[in-house]
Parts: sequence; C-alpha cells; structure tokens
Amino acid sequence: MRAVLVSFVVVSALACINIGSTTALRSISSLGAVAILSSYLVVIGCLIWRRLYGAPLPPRRWSLGRFGLVINIVAVCFILPLWFFAFWPTATPVTAETMNWASVIFMGVLSIAVVYYLAKGRREYDGPVALIKREE
Repeated sequence: MRAVLVSFVVVSALACINIGSTTALRSISSLGAVAILSSYLVVIGCLIWRRLYGAPLPPRRWSLGRFGLVINIVAVCFILPLWFFAFWPTATPVTAETMNWASVIFMGVLSIAVVYYLAKGRREYDGPVALIKREE
C-alpha cells in the first residue's frame, strides 16, 4: 500500500509540473531517457572494457558466451545515437519554450556528483566485493 501511495504522490507531483510549464515536464522526461541510456552505456562499456583489457568476468548464472562481446558492441552502437539525439530540441526554431533543457540539467547533476565524489565520496566509498572466499 505504501508503494502505491508513493507512486501516486510522485506521479501527481510530476503531473502538476505540466500545469506550470510544459517545457519543464518535457525536459524532465527527456532527462529520464538520457539518464537511463547513460546508465546502460556505463554498464555495457565497463563490460566491453573488462572483456578486452581486464580480468575475466566473475562467474554468473547466464552468459552470452562467445557472442557476448559482439552483442555488447552492437548494443553500444545502437544506444549512442539515441543518447546523442535525446539532448536535441524537438522543434525548430529553437526558443526558450522549445529548447530541450535536459543537457543543462544532466551536466548540472553530473557536475554536482563529481564535486561530491572528489570532496567526500572517494574517501568514504568502498566498492562492491565481487567474490568472497571463506576459509572454514
């Protein structure tokens, strides 16, 4: 019930943005697409990097086998143009109302994240442990 209520409140708040500014709602929607495509690029890019230059991948339940690298490269080639064009405005001529502000918001959030990491995060963050071997 709490999850449904939280979803309802978030969706209602986002719907209220459209009342005030359609440009803001379009920018937030576009930013969502850019953010998820960016996360896919980072993960797939790390897999490609690891397959080409790093240690072998840890054991997993499901694998693409020998086609994994090719499929990952094709996925990046598919995602990159989508990511690039997600920043573009949807209409010409570009005005303040038709501008896609996702690039500004994305770079702002990315800048805040980098500053936070450099100031505090790198001293406090412990990366995930891939394999733990216990001696019993």
